[in-house]
Amino acid sequence: GSDVGGAGISHYQYQIDTSEWLTASTFSLAGFSDGPHVISYRAVDAVGNNGTAQNMTVYLLANHTDYDGDGLTNAAEVHVQGTDVFNPDTDGDGLSDGLEVQTYRTNPNARDTDGDGLSDSEEITKGSDPLDPNNPLIGRLLLILELVCGIIVTGVIIRIIRQEERSAPSKMRFAKKGKKHEDRN
Repeated sequence: GSDVGGAGISHYQYQIDTSEWLTASTFSLAGFSDGPHVISYRAVDAVGNNGTAQNMTVYLLANHTDYDGDGLTNAAEVHVQGTDVFNPDTDGDGLSDGLEVQTYRTNPNARDTDGDGLSDSEEITKGSDPLDPNNPLIGRLLLILELVCGIIVTGVIIRIIRQEERSAPSKMRFAKKGKKHEDRN
């Protein structure tokens, strides 16, 4: 606040949304509905002049509700997990925040809780442990197997082609008793 006209600040006033200006050192938002509310405040000097009002917007959330339907209450998301009350999958890994916290014990703020390069949902889908970076990953093993098989199959195909190229003669030779004869294709 500022000292309007140099008379000294007498007190502060607050206004919530479009309610009347209140003179108080503290105020309560109890009874206000969930959602955004504008709180305005201003200084009043000793002769009754009002200073310029300042505004801030606050969002009230009912602690017991679950706005995003992820299975965690708003209070748990804000005060315990630090997740977004309006986004059911804060880290975007394909698992709801509620499933991560209550079922899998993974971090709802990290796509890859164990840091092994696969998202938590990928590991769960592939039967791996999203909490253990040293867990054998079935998905990775299958990928490696696919690559090895692909290399082997490619090698066999190349070998067959090369054999066919070698076995196809550029000239055919026929021999009669005592004479050699060449017939070219």
